[in-house]
Amino acid sequence: DKISGLLANENTPPELIEEKKFRQPHSILYYVKKDDPRGPEPAPAERDIQFPIWEEAIKKWAEREKISLDEVPTEYDNIHRPENIPQVIINSPSDNAVITAKTLQVIIAATAPFGVGRVEYYIDDHLIGLNEQYPYNLNEEINFLNNGPHKLTVKVCDVKENCWRGAQQFNFVLNDSERDSILDLRWSSPANNSAVSAANFPLSLTAASNKPRAIKEINFYFQAEGGTARLISSLQNFNGGSEAAGVWSGAPEPGKYFLFAEAVGWVGNTKQTEKIRVNVGK
Repeated sequence: DKISGLLANENTPPELIEEKKFRQPHSILYYVKKDDPRGPEPAPAERDIQFPIWEEAIKKWAEREKISLDEVPTEYDNIHRPENIPQVIINSPSDNAVITAKTLQVIIAATAPFGVGRVEYYIDDHLIGLNEQYPYNLNEEINFLNNGPHKLTVKVCDVKENCWRGAQQFNFVLNDSERDSILDLRWSSPANNSAVSAANFPLSLTAASNKPRAIKEINFYFQAEGGTARLISSLQNFNGGSEAAGVWSGAPEPGKYFLFAEAVGWVGNTKQTEKIRVNVGK
Protein backbone atom coordinates (compact mmCIF):
# COMPACT_ATOMS: atom_id res chain seq x y z
CA ASP A 1 0.00 0.00 0.00
CA LYS A 2 1.49 3.32 -1.13
CA ILE A 3 0.24 5.25 1.91
CA SER A 4 0.85 2.88 4.83
CA GLY A 5 3.89 1.15 3.31
CA LEU A 6 2.48 -2.16 4.53
CA LEU A 7 1.17 -5.18 2.65
CA ALA A 8 -2.03 -4.45 0.72
CA ASN A 9 -5.23 -5.97 2.08
CA GLU A 10 -8.67 -6.57 0.55
CA ASN A 11 -9.70 -2.98 1.35
CA THR A 12 -6.67 -1.25 -0.17
CA PRO A 13 -7.85 0.83 -3.18
CA PRO A 14 -6.46 -0.65 -6.43
CA GLU A 15 -4.88 2.66 -7.41
CA LEU A 16 -2.83 2.60 -4.19
CA ILE A 17 -1.43 -0.88 -4.71
CA GLU A 18 2.10 -1.11 -6.05
CA GLU A 19 4.52 -3.97 -6.53
CA LYS A 20 7.76 -3.29 -4.74
CA LYS A 21 10.99 -5.28 -4.72
CA PHE A 22 13.09 -5.39 -1.58
CA ARG A 23 16.81 -6.09 -1.59
CA GLN A 24 18.78 -6.69 1.55
CA PRO A 25 22.44 -7.06 0.53
CA HIS A 26 24.92 -8.03 3.23
CA SER A 27 28.61 -8.75 3.44
CA ILE A 28 29.75 -12.34 3.55
CA LEU A 29 30.28 -12.03 7.30
CA TYR A 30 26.49 -11.74 7.76
CA TYR A 31 26.09 -15.32 6.55
CA VAL A 32 29.20 -17.21 7.66
CA LYS A 33 31.87 -17.38 10.34
CA LYS A 34 35.31 -16.87 8.84
CA ASP A 35 36.72 -19.73 10.91
CA ASP A 36 33.82 -22.06 10.04
CA PRO A 37 32.54 -21.03 6.58
CA ARG A 38 30.57 -24.27 6.10
CA GLY A 39 28.94 -24.08 9.51
CA PRO A 40 25.59 -22.52 10.52
CA GLU A 41 24.79 -18.84 10.01
CA PRO A 42 26.16 -16.90 12.98
CA ALA A 43 23.88 -15.36 15.54
CA PRO A 44 24.26 -11.54 15.91
CA ALA A 45 26.48 -12.00 18.96
CA GLU A 46 28.70 -14.47 17.11
CA ARG A 47 29.52 -12.27 14.13
CA ASP A 48 33.08 -11.30 13.42
CA ILE A 49 34.52 -8.11 14.88
CA GLN A 50 34.95 -6.78 11.33
CA PHE A 51 31.26 -7.30 10.52
CA PRO A 52 30.05 -3.71 11.30
CA ILE A 53 32.79 -2.22 9.09
CA TRP A 54 31.91 -4.47 6.16
CA GLU A 55 28.19 -3.82 6.60
CA GLU A 56 28.75 -0.05 6.59
CA ALA A 57 30.60 -0.40 3.28
CA ILE A 58 27.67 -2.38 1.85
CA LYS A 59 25.24 0.34 3.06
CA LYS A 60 27.24 3.09 1.35
CA TRP A 61 27.37 1.04 -1.86
CA ALA A 62 23.58 0.59 -1.78
CA GLU A 63 23.08 4.33 -1.30
CA ARG A 64 25.27 5.08 -4.35
CA GLU A 65 23.31 2.54 -6.39
CA LYS A 66 19.99 3.95 -5.05
CA ILE A 67 19.01 0.56 -3.67
CA SER A 68 16.43 0.71 -0.89
CA LEU A 69 17.37 -1.22 2.22
CA ASP A 70 13.94 -0.96 3.82
CA GLU A 71 12.79 -3.94 5.81
CA VAL A 72 10.26 -6.17 4.09
CA PRO A 73 6.83 -5.45 5.68
CA THR A 74 5.14 -8.34 7.41
CA GLU A 75 2.00 -6.57 8.63
CA TYR A 76 -1.02 -5.63 6.52
CA ASP A 77 -2.31 -2.18 5.61
CA ASN A 78 -3.78 -0.70 8.80
CA ILE A 79 -5.19 2.46 7.19
CA HIS A 80 -7.64 1.10 4.63
CA ARG A 81 -10.04 -0.79 6.85
CA PRO A 82 -13.86 -0.89 6.94
CA GLU A 83 -13.98 1.03 10.24
CA ASN A 84 -12.14 3.97 8.60
CA ILE A 85 -14.58 4.43 5.71
CA PRO A 86 -16.42 7.77 5.95
CA GLN A 87 -19.99 7.79 7.30
CA VAL A 88 -22.33 9.70 4.97
CA ILE A 89 -26.00 10.66 4.86
CA ILE A 90 -27.52 12.30 1.77
CA ASN A 91 -30.06 14.67 3.30
CA SER A 92 -31.25 16.15 0.00
CA PRO A 93 -32.48 15.33 -2.55
CA SER A 94 -34.30 12.18 -1.53
CA ASP A 95 -34.15 9.09 -3.69
CA ASN A 96 -36.39 9.34 -6.78
CA ALA A 97 -36.97 13.05 -6.16
CA VAL A 98 -38.37 15.21 -8.98
CA ILE A 99 -36.05 18.14 -9.77
CA THR A 100 -37.79 21.04 -11.54
CA ALA A 101 -35.14 23.73 -10.98
CA LYS A 102 -32.13 24.32 -13.22
CA THR A 103 -29.82 24.07 -10.20
CA LEU A 104 -29.17 20.81 -8.39
CA GLN A 105 -28.55 21.19 -4.66
CA VAL A 106 -27.14 18.20 -2.80
CA ILE A 107 -26.84 18.43 0.98
CA ILE A 108 -24.88 15.77 2.83
CA ALA A 109 -23.61 15.05 6.33
CA ALA A 110 -20.21 13.36 6.34
CA THR A 111 -17.70 12.35 8.99
CA ALA A 112 -14.50 10.31 8.81
CA PRO A 113 -11.94 9.10 11.38
CA PHE A 114 -9.09 10.59 9.35
CA GLY A 115 -11.10 13.65 8.29
CA VAL A 116 -13.05 14.23 5.06
CA GLY A 117 -10.75 15.16 2.20
CA ARG A 118 -13.08 15.67 -0.75
CA VAL A 119 -16.52 14.90 -2.12
CA GLU A 120 -17.07 14.06 -5.78
CA TYR A 121 -20.48 14.32 -7.44
CA TYR A 122 -21.41 12.39 -10.57
CA ILE A 123 -24.47 12.40 -12.80
CA ASP A 124 -24.82 9.27 -14.90
CA ASP A 125 -21.19 8.46 -14.01
CA HIS A 126 -19.90 11.84 -15.30
CA LEU A 127 -18.13 14.06 -12.78
CA ILE A 128 -20.00 17.35 -12.40
CA GLY A 129 -18.69 18.68 -9.10
CA LEU A 130 -15.82 18.44 -6.63
CA ASN A 131 -15.88 20.03 -3.18
CA GLU A 132 -12.97 20.03 -0.72
CA GLN A 133 -14.46 22.50 1.74
CA TYR A 134 -16.88 21.90 4.62
CA PRO A 135 -19.85 21.33 4.46
CA TYR A 136 -18.98 19.66 1.11
CA ASN A 137 -22.39 20.26 -0.48
CA LEU A 138 -23.14 20.73 -4.19
CA ASN A 139 -24.88 23.66 -5.83
CA GLU A 140 -24.54 23.23 -9.58
CA GLU A 141 -26.55 24.20 -12.64
CA ILE A 142 -27.78 21.15 -14.55
CA ASN A 143 -29.97 22.88 -17.14
CA PHE A 144 -27.97 21.15 -19.87
CA LEU A 145 -29.42 17.75 -18.93
CA ASN A 146 -32.19 16.10 -20.86
CA ASN A 147 -35.50 15.61 -19.09
CA GLY A 148 -36.03 12.21 -17.55
CA PRO A 149 -34.37 9.88 -15.02
CA HIS A 150 -30.75 10.34 -14.00
CA LYS A 151 -28.40 8.72 -11.51
CA LEU A 152 -26.71 10.84 -8.85
CA THR A 153 -23.58 9.34 -7.31
CA VAL A 154 -21.81 10.81 -4.29
CA LYS A 155 -18.25 9.72 -3.49
CA VAL A 156 -16.74 10.83 -0.18
CA CYS A 157 -13.04 10.20 0.48
CA ASP A 158 -10.92 10.91 3.51
CA VAL A 159 -7.33 12.20 3.36
CA LYS A 160 -6.04 8.60 3.22
CA GLU A 161 -8.25 7.54 0.28
CA ASN A 162 -10.78 5.57 2.29
CA CYS A 163 -13.89 6.21 0.20
CA TRP A 164 -17.65 5.83 0.57
CA ARG A 165 -19.89 5.76 -2.50
CA GLY A 166 -23.65 6.03 -2.66
CA ALA A 167 -26.08 6.39 -5.56
CA GLN A 168 -29.71 7.32 -5.99
CA GLN A 169 -32.08 8.35 -8.76
CA PHE A 170 -33.76 11.61 -9.57
CA ASN A 171 -36.18 12.68 -12.29
CA PHE A 172 -35.33 15.93 -14.07
CA VAL A 173 -38.14 18.07 -15.49
CA LEU A 174 -37.31 21.50 -16.89
CA ASN A 175 -39.05 23.91 -19.26
CA ASP A 176 -37.26 24.48 -22.57
CA SER A 177 -37.16 28.21 -21.84
CA GLU A 178 -34.81 27.53 -18.92
CA ARG A 179 -32.63 25.04 -20.72
CA ASP A 180 -29.09 25.89 -21.83
CA SER A 181 -28.20 23.61 -24.72
CA ILE A 182 -25.46 25.82 -26.19
CA LEU A 183 -22.08 24.10 -26.21
CA ASP A 184 -18.73 25.85 -26.11
CA LEU A 185 -15.60 24.22 -27.52
CA ARG A 186 -12.54 25.61 -29.28
CA TRP A 187 -9.29 24.11 -30.50
CA SER A 188 -6.15 24.74 -28.42
CA SER A 189 -3.18 22.73 -29.69
CA PRO A 190 -1.28 21.94 -31.81
CA ALA A 191 -1.43 25.26 -33.61
CA ASN A 192 -2.69 25.64 -37.15
CA ASN A 193 -0.10 24.76 -39.84
CA SER A 194 2.13 22.97 -37.34
CA ALA A 195 4.82 20.67 -38.71
CA VAL A 196 5.34 17.38 -36.87
CA SER A 197 7.29 14.21 -37.58
CA ALA A 198 6.83 10.57 -36.63
CA ALA A 199 9.18 11.21 -33.69
CA ASN A 200 6.58 13.59 -32.17
CA PHE A 201 4.07 10.76 -31.73
CA PRO A 202 2.22 10.05 -29.51
CA LEU A 203 1.01 13.62 -30.12
CA SER A 204 -0.93 15.55 -27.48
CA LEU A 205 -4.14 17.29 -28.58
CA THR A 206 -6.14 19.78 -26.52
CA ALA A 207 -9.43 21.62 -26.80
CA ALA A 208 -10.89 24.10 -24.32
CA SER A 209 -14.34 25.07 -23.10
CA ASN A 210 -15.82 27.74 -20.87
CA LYS A 211 -18.78 25.44 -20.12
CA PRO A 212 -17.20 22.02 -19.56
CA ARG A 213 -20.02 20.56 -17.45
CA ALA A 214 -22.44 20.93 -20.34
CA ILE A 215 -20.28 18.50 -22.35
CA LYS A 216 -20.89 14.79 -21.97
CA GLU A 217 -18.24 13.61 -24.41
CA ILE A 218 -15.42 15.04 -26.53
CA ASN A 219 -14.08 13.27 -29.62
CA PHE A 220 -10.86 14.15 -31.46
CA TYR A 221 -10.62 13.49 -35.22
CA PHE A 222 -8.09 13.64 -38.05
CA GLN A 223 -8.91 13.88 -41.72
CA ALA A 224 -6.74 13.57 -44.80
CA GLU A 225 -7.37 16.06 -47.59
CA GLY A 226 -10.37 14.79 -49.51
CA GLY A 227 -10.87 11.91 -47.06
CA THR A 228 -13.32 11.08 -44.30
CA ALA A 229 -12.79 12.01 -40.66
CA ARG A 230 -11.37 9.27 -38.45
CA LEU A 231 -11.60 9.10 -34.68
CA ILE A 232 -8.34 9.61 -32.77
CA SER A 233 -9.52 9.42 -29.17
CA SER A 234 -12.59 9.98 -27.03
CA LEU A 235 -12.91 11.63 -23.63
CA GLN A 236 -15.97 10.35 -21.80
CA ASN A 237 -15.59 12.29 -18.57
CA PHE A 238 -14.69 15.95 -19.07
CA ASN A 239 -14.06 16.43 -15.35
CA GLY A 240 -14.64 20.13 -14.90
CA GLY A 241 -11.31 21.53 -16.05
CA SER A 242 -11.21 24.07 -18.84
CA GLU A 243 -9.08 21.87 -21.13
CA ALA A 244 -9.71 18.43 -22.55
CA ALA A 245 -6.75 16.32 -23.66
CA GLY A 246 -6.52 13.66 -26.32
CA VAL A 247 -3.61 11.59 -27.60
CA TRP A 248 -2.90 10.76 -31.24
CA SER A 249 -1.07 7.50 -30.64
CA GLY A 250 0.28 6.37 -33.99
CA ALA A 251 1.76 8.52 -36.72
CA PRO A 252 -0.14 8.41 -40.04
CA GLU A 253 1.50 8.36 -43.45
CA PRO A 254 3.40 11.59 -44.21
CA GLY A 255 1.11 14.26 -45.60
CA LYS A 256 -1.26 17.09 -44.77
CA TYR A 257 -4.10 16.48 -42.34
CA PHE A 258 -6.92 18.38 -40.68
CA LEU A 259 -7.56 18.06 -36.95
CA PHE A 260 -10.71 19.00 -35.05
CA ALA A 261 -12.69 18.11 -31.93
CA GLU A 262 -16.40 17.64 -31.41
CA ALA A 263 -18.35 18.07 -28.18
CA VAL A 264 -21.48 16.03 -27.53
CA GLY A 265 -24.02 17.49 -25.10
CA TRP A 266 -26.33 15.74 -22.69
CA VAL A 267 -29.32 16.15 -25.01
CA GLY A 268 -27.46 14.87 -28.08
CA ASN A 269 -26.48 18.32 -29.36
CA THR A 270 -23.02 18.74 -30.86
CA LYS A 271 -20.43 21.46 -31.31
CA GLN A 272 -17.41 21.15 -33.59
CA THR A 273 -14.22 23.20 -33.34
CA GLU A 274 -12.59 24.83 -36.32
CA LYS A 275 -10.38 22.54 -38.38
CA ILE A 276 -6.66 23.14 -38.14
CA ARG A 277 -4.01 21.79 -40.50
CA VAL A 278 -0.91 19.84 -39.52
CA ASN A 279 1.87 18.70 -41.81
CA VAL A 280 3.16 15.25 -40.86
CA GLY A 281 6.65 14.39 -42.05
CA LYS A 282 8.72 11.24 -41.80
